Amino acid sequence: MGLHPFNNYDCFMAIGYGGQFIFVFPVPELIVVTTAENNIPPEATTEQEWAIHDIVTRYILPSLN
Repeated sequence: MGLHPFNNYDCFMAIGYGGQFIFVFPVPELIVVTTAENNIPPEATTEQEWAIHDIVTRYILPSLN
């Protein structure tokens, strides 16, 4: 496991099924934990996961500035 770029921030990520995520941003000392519906077919998981990424990218991280 290592740091990965995420919207111009370094990030550690734990990824679960269908939108279960833990994002750890060492700078600016932020942890974001998400959960999502896990009783969905595999073909629907991508849409749900991208929606969560969109929330982190468009709303949570910009709120830090």
